[in-house]
Amino acid sequence: MLKSKRVMCIRGFKEFYVCHPVKLWLIAALLLISIFVVGSIFWREVFWDNFIWRYYVAPIVADVDRNSTGDISGDYNIVNTVTYGLILALSLFYILKFLKRYNIKIDKKFMFAIFPFIVSGSIARALADASLFREPLMYLFIAPVIYLFIGVFVIILLILGTFLERMLEKKDAVRILGCLYFTLGAIYVLIYFFQQDLFFRFMMHPVLFILIIAFSFVPIIFDYKNKEDIATNTTVFSIGLLFLSCSTYFTCHWLFIERWGNRINVNTYLTAGAYIFFIAFFSTFLVFIVAKLLRNKRPSVSVYASGISTMLFFAHFLDASATYFGIEYLAYSEKHVLPTYLIGAAGNAVIMFPLKFLIVALIIYLLDIRYKKEFENEQERLVGLVKIAVLILGIAPGIRDTVRMMMGV
Repeated sequence: MLKSKRVMCIRGFKEFYVCHPVKLWLIAALLLISIFVVGSIFWREVFWDNFIWRYYVAPIVADVDRNSTGDISGDYNIVNTVTYGLILALSLFYILKFLKRYNIKIDKKFMFAIFPFIVSGSIARALADASLFREPLMYLFIAPVIYLFIGVFVIILLILGTFLERMLEKKDAVRILGCLYFTLGAIYVLIYFFQQDLFFRFMMHPVLFILIIAFSFVPIIFDYKNKEDIATNTTVFSIGLLFLSCSTYFTCHWLFIERWGNRINVNTYLTAGAYIFFIAFFSTFLVFIVAKLLRNKRPSVSVYASGISTMLFFAHFLDASATYFGIEYLAYSEKHVLPTYLIGAAGNAVIMFPLKFLIVALIIYLLDIRYKKEFENEQERLVGLVKIAVLILGIAPGIRDTVRMMMGV
């Protein structure tokens, strides 16, 4: 009798998980958060001082202050690295469910739509190093918070774009987007004239911001003139273009006009960007040529020369190039756990190139060769999502580090 009850409980749990997986994970998350909150109140030294603060909060605070907090630096540690990896894996699972629910395809148009956010987020991270943002706004642009912030923002835009495309006439969609852009402009003007010192150390003139808004609205007008609906990807790309234009302007202002805050005498290294991009391009070109030469003997190798594979290699070679150049020539240091260990063991940051090559090559092999048949049709979104995640994990730190070195911060 006891055994049958236990079996019934297990079956009931499995049925509940199948029917309500989100609720179950939310319950588990709330339970875990409650444990840490209660523990931090009643056993502060154990839960807060020696765990949450030490491994999660203090590294972010130290990164913002650019100084060690006690004996804790802004570098990643093994505990938060594993935690962030698990959060990323769980996030990909639920993003996949979200994309399936709204029938959003991961194709070239989708990647093109989100690409401005990838680049602008990376540049914004470098601008945070240049002290463009004031606290507490600064904390939104420190990794890993910036990844969560931009990820949630893009998901909200995808929901908005889906609603505008499928539920409204294109005239109404353009009106709503026009009101959204007008509101952004109005908020910017208010902040510029009344609260500038509260959030930023420097802001572009409102007239320039309005011109950027008009420029970013062009894709919306194009869809309105040439298509039946305002596409979801167009909505996402348009707003991403706004952020990319702003972040690019701030970077160019720092490099070519003047610097803000107390960073006036900082040296810039424009040639660093040229060297880094050349090394990344040359490394990618070598992989591409070798894959092309070997495709006759091993047809499966040709997948390494495909467009998306080339993008993945370039993204991670850019990160490797920036790491190598920064450490070996400009006295920068590595923050991540595994690269720090390998660079220390090898005695030179050039080890990043074979490391990045092996990681990307293995991922491409697993997704496009070894398990290609298993991932066809139903799992195409999963493959696309994993490739986007891999792309972001390479190109985001690569661009951030490159821009940071060019700005001299």
